Amino acid sequence: MRERNLNSELVGEIAAEIMHVSRQLVQRGVRAMGNLDIGIGQLPVLKLLSDNGAMTQGALAEEMHVTPATISGTVRRMERSGLICRTPAEMDGRSLYVSLTEKGRELRVRLQNAFQEGAALTLHGLSEEETAVLRGLLNRIIQNLEEDRISC
Repeated sequence: MRERNLNSELVGEIAAEIMHVSRQLVQRGVRAMGNLDIGIGQLPVLKLLSDNGAMTQGALAEEMHVTPATISGTVRRMERSGLICRTPAEMDGRSLYVSLTEKGRELRVRLQNAFQEGAALTLHGLSEEETAVLRGLLNRIIQNLEEDRISC
């Protein structure tokens, strides 16, 4: 339920500005990744494996909200690139665990540094208080969008 009726022109302008910022961040990230020979769909896999250690492909698919077939293709490409390796589970040889190789860990660090540079540029000139307010507003926007997705 909307608490108040916002000016539709203002809402449209704000939405356009959010999309513009998002597009700029994605373009900056794609440029950084272009030098590193990795696709945008592989980023969440790198992050999840870096944060959680070895995971099954099923767990990766579930965490990323994609189909097992999608994650299978992504894992296959990343394995060919030497970023990850698959090893059978010790207790159950049918399950495969996916983990980062040394090359994958190094790439994760390089990507993290590149994205942090972009994030620092994004927030350049904002005070800590302004950054905290922005974060709160963005979290509220995300919450609104997630609630709307659930109700559909």
